[in-house]
Amino acid sequence: MGINVDGSLKGITGNIVFNPKRIYKSVFDVSVDVNTINTDNTRRDNHLKKDDFFDAEKFPTIRIKSTSIQSKGNNIYFAEAVLTMHGVSKNIQFDFIATSIDGGYNFKAEFALNRRDYGVGGNSMTMSDDVKVNLDIVAKK
Repeated sequence: MGINVDGSLKGITGNIVFNPKRIYKSVFDVSVDVNTINTDNTRRDNHLKKDDFFDAEKFPTIRIKSTSIQSKGNNIYFAEAVLTMHGVSKNIQFDFIATSIDGGYNFKAEFALNRRDYGVGGNSMTMSDDVKVNLDIVAKK
């Protein structure tokens, strides 16, 4: 309907091993709790947690696990990973920026996915199938 809705998920947990000098040994396996969804609308958030969308009771987490990480230079990296959401696992690819911070790294990435590929939300005349995902993760040693 031409209306953009922003939302966030908080509290990413998991493991990140990142060494730009030995990038081939770098891996990540992180998850986030679907119940943390926040679109600044409690009614919408509660609906998104129900079985016709995320089904948070049955599928409480979204997981991203890397299968390959490569350097593109200038703190830019390319990741191949498996995204598991709503009980469906799909291969994804995306570039990310890794910035060294005091005691760790800040990782930022953006990629698109089709929510229906994961069985989230069904057919809708008012909701886009395409979702833009922005990752902003701080990992401390």
